[in-house]
Amino acid sequence: MLREALRPVVDLVYPPRCPLCGAGLAAQDGLCAYCWAELAIPGEPSCAKYQRPFGDGVPVGAICLPCLGDPPKHDGIAAGTLYNEASRKLVLAFKHGRRIALARLLAGLMAARLPPIEGQWMVVPVSLHRWRLWRRGFN
Repeated sequence: MLREALRPVVDLVYPPRCPLCGAGLAAQDGLCAYCWAELAIPGEPSCAKYQRPFGDGVPVGAICLPCLGDPPKHDGIAAGTLYNEASRKLVLAFKHGRRIALARLLAGLMAARLPPIEGQWMVVPVSLHRWRLWRRGFN
């Protein structure tokens, strides 16, 4: 409730802008339409282990040749976007530009790609050296 009450003040002091191109936005979170179009959201069909895109005609649940040749030691990866210039800018702004307000947007992109949870799951953070953690301020 407090967040909603203070939103007009925050928008006045910090006008909503697209984190990639700086275009004006209606709300503090999200991207402009042009930058949303620049993100490459993985779709189907794709590799069941790494979400590498396949061409048409490949059945859902197929595994790509690199994964067949050298099977990964995990059950799969859920990618919010494929790595391109737009996703690179978002990640670097979050990690090194101290733009922690991007966390909700990036988490939403990843959560949308997670498969339905069945059984027990374990989420493991990638450890960060203590000096890097101190310099960055978060992991």
